[in-house]
Amino acid sequence: MRILITVPWQRRLAGAERMLHTFLTGEQAGEHELEPVFLEDGPWPAELRRLGLRVEVLRAGRLREPHRYAAAVRRLARIARSRRPDLMLNWSGKAQLYGAPAALLAGLGDRVVWWQHGWASRDPSACLAQLLPARAIGCTSRAQAAAQARMRPHRPTFVVPAGIAPADTSEGGQAPIADLDLPGDVPVVGMIGRLQAWKGQDRMLEAQALLRERGVRFHLLLVGGDTYELSPAYAASLPATIARLGLERDVTLTGEVPD
Repeated sequence: MRILITVPWQRRLAGAERMLHTFLTGEQAGEHELEPVFLEDGPWPAELRRLGLRVEVLRAGRLREPHRYAAAVRRLARIARSRRPDLMLNWSGKAQLYGAPAALLAGLGDRVVWWQHGWASRDPSACLAQLLPARAIGCTSRAQAAAQARMRPHRPTFVVPAGIAPADTSEGGQAPIADLDLPGDVPVVGMIGRLQAWKGQDRMLEAQALLRERGVRFHLLLVGGDTYELSPAYAASLPATIARLGLERDVTLTGEVPD
Protein backbone atom coordinates (compact mmCIF):
# COMPACT_ATOMS: atom_id res chain seq x y z
CA MET A 1 0.00 0.00 0.00
CA ARG A 2 1.27 3.47 -0.88
CA ILE A 3 0.44 6.05 1.81
CA LEU A 4 0.98 9.80 1.45
CA ILE A 5 1.13 11.46 4.89
CA THR A 6 0.62 15.21 5.33
CA VAL A 7 2.54 16.43 8.40
CA PRO A 8 2.21 19.98 9.81
CA TRP A 9 5.20 20.00 12.20
CA GLN A 10 8.88 20.25 11.34
CA ARG A 11 10.18 19.22 14.78
CA ARG A 12 9.54 16.19 16.97
CA LEU A 13 8.16 17.95 20.03
CA ALA A 14 5.66 15.56 21.58
CA GLY A 15 3.63 12.37 21.50
CA ALA A 16 1.87 12.84 18.18
CA GLU A 17 5.19 13.31 16.43
CA ARG A 18 6.80 10.40 18.29
CA MET A 19 3.89 8.15 17.31
CA LEU A 20 4.31 9.00 13.63
CA HIS A 21 8.11 8.76 13.77
CA THR A 22 7.88 5.27 15.30
CA PHE A 23 5.48 4.26 12.54
CA LEU A 24 7.65 5.74 9.76
CA THR A 25 10.92 4.26 10.94
CA GLY A 26 9.43 0.89 11.88
CA GLU A 27 7.69 0.39 8.55
CA GLN A 28 10.73 0.97 6.34
CA ALA A 29 11.30 -2.77 6.04
CA GLY A 30 7.56 -3.53 5.81
CA GLU A 31 5.19 -3.93 2.93
CA HIS A 32 3.90 -0.34 2.79
CA GLU A 33 5.43 2.59 0.91
CA LEU A 34 5.25 5.67 3.13
CA GLU A 35 5.94 9.20 1.97
CA PRO A 36 5.59 12.12 4.40
CA VAL A 37 4.86 15.58 2.99
CA PHE A 38 5.75 18.33 5.48
CA LEU A 39 4.13 21.75 5.52
CA GLU A 40 7.42 23.33 6.67
CA ASP A 41 11.08 22.40 6.54
CA GLY A 42 13.18 21.66 9.58
CA PRO A 43 15.15 19.05 11.53
CA TRP A 44 12.53 16.30 11.38
CA PRO A 45 12.26 16.15 7.56
CA ALA A 46 16.07 16.20 7.39
CA GLU A 47 16.30 13.34 9.89
CA LEU A 48 13.86 11.21 7.89
CA ARG A 49 15.77 11.88 4.66
CA ARG A 50 18.97 10.64 6.32
CA LEU A 51 17.09 7.48 7.26
CA GLY A 52 16.30 6.90 3.59
CA LEU A 53 12.65 7.98 3.39
CA ARG A 54 11.30 9.91 0.45
CA VAL A 55 10.28 13.28 1.92
CA GLU A 56 8.62 16.34 0.36
CA VAL A 57 8.40 19.82 1.89
CA LEU A 58 5.80 22.38 0.79
CA ARG A 59 6.78 25.48 2.86
CA ALA A 60 3.08 26.24 3.21
CA GLY A 61 3.32 29.31 5.42
CA ARG A 62 0.38 30.24 7.66
CA LEU A 63 -3.27 29.43 7.11
CA ARG A 64 -4.12 33.13 7.23
CA GLU A 65 -1.98 33.71 4.11
CA PRO A 66 -4.50 32.76 1.38
CA HIS A 67 -2.09 32.92 -1.55
CA ARG A 68 0.45 30.64 0.15
CA TYR A 69 -2.29 28.29 1.34
CA ALA A 70 -3.72 27.96 -2.18
CA ALA A 71 -0.25 27.40 -3.65
CA ALA A 72 0.51 24.70 -1.08
CA VAL A 73 -2.77 22.90 -1.77
CA ARG A 74 -2.10 22.96 -5.53
CA ARG A 75 1.42 21.61 -5.05
CA LEU A 76 0.19 18.87 -2.73
CA ALA A 77 -2.45 17.97 -5.32
CA ARG A 78 0.28 17.62 -7.96
CA ILE A 79 2.26 15.32 -5.66
CA ALA A 80 -0.84 13.22 -4.97
CA ARG A 81 -1.73 13.08 -8.66
CA SER A 82 1.75 11.85 -9.57
CA ARG A 83 2.04 9.33 -6.70
CA ARG A 84 -1.56 8.01 -6.85
CA PRO A 85 -1.48 6.83 -3.22
CA ASP A 86 -3.89 4.20 -1.95
CA LEU A 87 -4.41 6.36 1.12
CA MET A 88 -3.89 10.04 2.00
CA LEU A 89 -3.34 10.29 5.75
CA ASN A 90 -3.51 13.81 7.19
CA TRP A 91 -1.69 13.80 10.52
CA SER A 92 -3.83 16.40 12.37
CA GLY A 93 -6.76 18.73 11.82
CA LYS A 94 -4.42 21.34 10.32
CA ALA A 95 -3.04 18.78 7.88
CA GLN A 96 -6.63 17.91 6.92
CA LEU A 97 -7.17 21.54 5.85
CA TYR A 98 -4.44 21.07 3.24
CA GLY A 99 -4.67 17.38 2.45
CA ALA A 100 -8.42 17.03 1.84
CA PRO A 101 -8.71 19.87 -0.73
CA ALA A 102 -5.56 18.58 -2.44
CA ALA A 103 -7.06 15.08 -2.59
CA LEU A 104 -10.22 16.48 -4.20
CA LEU A 105 -8.17 18.33 -6.82
CA ALA A 106 -6.25 15.12 -7.53
CA GLY A 107 -9.42 13.06 -7.84
CA LEU A 108 -8.62 11.13 -4.63
CA GLY A 109 -11.28 12.51 -2.32
CA ASP A 110 -12.45 9.01 -1.39
CA ARG A 111 -9.00 8.02 -0.03
CA VAL A 112 -8.66 10.57 2.78
CA VAL A 113 -8.24 9.72 6.47
CA TRP A 114 -7.15 12.22 9.11
CA TRP A 115 -5.94 11.90 12.68
CA GLN A 116 -7.49 13.85 15.55
CA HIS A 117 -4.64 14.20 18.05
CA GLY A 118 -6.35 16.92 20.03
CA TRP A 119 -9.82 17.13 21.48
CA ALA A 120 -12.74 17.73 19.12
CA SER A 121 -13.85 21.36 19.50
CA ARG A 122 -16.09 23.96 17.89
CA ASP A 123 -13.37 26.41 16.87
CA PRO A 124 -13.55 27.47 13.20
CA SER A 125 -10.53 25.49 11.96
CA ALA A 126 -11.73 22.27 13.65
CA CYS A 127 -15.23 22.69 12.21
CA LEU A 128 -13.78 23.29 8.74
CA ALA A 129 -11.61 20.18 9.01
CA GLN A 130 -14.73 18.24 9.96
CA LEU A 131 -16.61 19.50 6.90
CA LEU A 132 -13.93 18.34 4.48
CA PRO A 133 -14.20 14.80 3.08
CA ALA A 134 -12.75 11.89 5.05
CA ARG A 135 -13.41 8.17 4.99
CA ALA A 136 -12.63 8.04 8.72
CA ILE A 137 -10.95 9.90 11.59
CA GLY A 138 -8.30 8.25 13.75
CA CYS A 139 -8.07 8.89 17.50
CA THR A 140 -5.63 7.75 20.17
CA SER A 141 -8.25 7.04 22.85
CA ARG A 142 -11.87 6.01 23.19
CA ALA A 143 -12.61 9.29 24.98
CA GLN A 144 -11.30 11.26 22.00
CA ALA A 145 -13.35 9.12 19.64
CA ALA A 146 -16.50 9.71 21.72
CA ALA A 147 -15.92 13.48 21.61
CA GLN A 148 -15.25 13.34 17.88
CA ALA A 149 -18.44 11.36 17.29
CA ARG A 150 -20.45 14.32 18.60
CA MET A 151 -19.16 16.54 15.79
CA ARG A 152 -21.23 17.10 12.67
CA PRO A 153 -21.22 15.98 9.94
CA HIS A 154 -20.59 12.55 11.40
CA ARG A 155 -17.47 10.68 10.25
CA PRO A 156 -16.58 7.11 11.25
CA THR A 157 -13.84 6.97 13.87
CA PHE A 158 -11.29 4.34 14.85
CA VAL A 159 -8.93 4.12 17.83
CA VAL A 160 -5.23 3.24 17.78
CA PRO A 161 -3.42 3.96 21.08
CA ALA A 162 -0.09 5.77 20.72
CA GLY A 163 2.68 3.18 20.50
CA ILE A 164 6.35 3.32 21.36
CA ALA A 165 9.39 1.48 20.05
CA PRO A 166 10.30 -1.62 22.08
CA ALA A 167 12.79 -1.01 24.88
CA ASP A 168 16.38 -2.12 24.37
CA THR A 169 16.71 -5.25 26.51
CA SER A 170 20.05 -6.45 25.14
CA GLU A 171 21.96 -5.80 28.39
CA GLY A 172 20.07 -7.61 31.11
CA GLY A 173 17.05 -9.08 29.40
CA GLN A 174 14.57 -6.52 30.72
CA ALA A 175 13.84 -2.84 30.34
CA PRO A 176 15.44 -0.52 32.93
CA ILE A 177 13.21 0.57 35.80
CA ALA A 178 13.32 4.11 37.15
CA ASP A 179 14.73 4.42 40.67
CA LEU A 180 11.94 6.30 42.43
CA ASP A 181 11.34 6.52 46.17
CA LEU A 182 7.54 6.21 46.26
CA PRO A 183 5.35 5.47 49.29
CA GLY A 184 3.77 2.04 49.63
CA ASP A 185 0.90 2.95 51.96
CA VAL A 186 -1.20 5.10 49.59
CA PRO A 187 -2.17 4.86 45.92
CA VAL A 188 0.25 6.43 43.42
CA VAL A 189 -1.30 8.45 40.59
CA GLY A 190 0.94 9.11 37.59
CA MET A 191 0.61 12.01 35.15
CA ILE A 192 2.98 11.91 32.17
CA GLY A 193 3.47 14.87 29.86
CA ARG A 194 5.35 18.02 28.99
CA LEU A 195 5.01 20.72 31.66
CA GLN A 196 2.69 23.20 29.95
CA ALA A 197 -0.35 25.03 31.26
CA TRP A 198 -2.78 23.50 28.76
CA LYS A 199 -1.83 20.02 29.98
CA GLY A 200 -3.01 21.00 33.45
CA GLN A 201 -0.46 19.75 35.98
CA ASP A 202 -1.40 22.68 38.24
CA ARG A 203 -5.06 21.68 38.07
CA MET A 204 -4.10 18.14 39.03
CA LEU A 205 -2.30 19.53 42.09
CA GLU A 206 -5.34 21.62 43.04
CA ALA A 207 -7.52 18.50 42.71
CA GLN A 208 -5.11 16.54 44.88
CA ALA A 209 -5.29 19.20 47.61
CA LEU A 210 -9.09 19.28 47.41
CA LEU A 211 -9.33 15.50 47.72
CA ARG A 212 -6.94 15.52 50.67
CA GLU A 213 -9.30 17.92 52.48
CA ARG A 214 -12.04 15.34 51.91
CA GLY A 215 -9.95 12.54 53.40
CA VAL A 216 -8.71 10.99 50.14
CA ARG A 217 -4.91 10.79 50.05
CA PHE A 218 -2.65 9.66 47.23
CA HIS A 219 0.88 10.31 46.02
CA LEU A 220 1.18 12.19 42.71
CA LEU A 221 4.00 11.30 40.31
CA LEU A 222 4.51 14.05 37.72
CA VAL A 223 6.70 12.72 34.91
CA GLY A 224 7.97 15.33 32.45
CA GLY A 225 9.88 18.54 32.07
CA ASP A 226 9.97 21.72 30.02
CA THR A 227 10.79 20.00 26.72
CA TYR A 228 12.33 22.43 24.21
CA GLU A 229 11.78 25.24 26.79
CA LEU A 230 8.28 25.89 25.47
CA SER A 231 6.89 27.01 28.87
CA PRO A 232 9.80 27.68 31.24
CA ALA A 233 7.81 29.99 33.54
CA TYR A 234 5.03 27.45 33.99
CA ALA A 235 7.43 24.59 34.66
CA ALA A 236 9.29 26.72 37.22
CA SER A 237 6.03 27.65 38.98
CA LEU A 238 5.00 24.09 39.89
CA PRO A 239 7.31 23.65 42.93
CA ALA A 240 5.87 26.86 44.38
CA THR A 241 2.34 25.58 43.74
CA ILE A 242 3.21 22.34 45.52
CA ALA A 243 4.56 24.30 48.51
CA ARG A 244 1.52 26.62 48.62
CA LEU A 245 -0.81 23.62 48.75
CA GLY A 246 1.29 21.85 51.38
CA LEU A 247 1.91 18.84 49.13
CA GLU A 248 5.70 18.59 49.44
CA ARG A 249 5.54 15.05 50.86
CA ASP A 250 2.80 13.95 48.49
CA VAL A 251 4.31 14.80 45.09
CA THR A 252 7.32 13.51 43.16
CA LEU A 253 8.65 15.54 40.20
CA THR A 254 10.93 13.48 37.96
CA GLY A 255 11.91 16.20 35.52
CA GLU A 256 12.48 15.41 31.85
CA VAL A 257 12.53 11.69 31.04
CA PRO A 258 13.73 11.05 27.46
CA ASP A 259 12.25 7.55 27.08
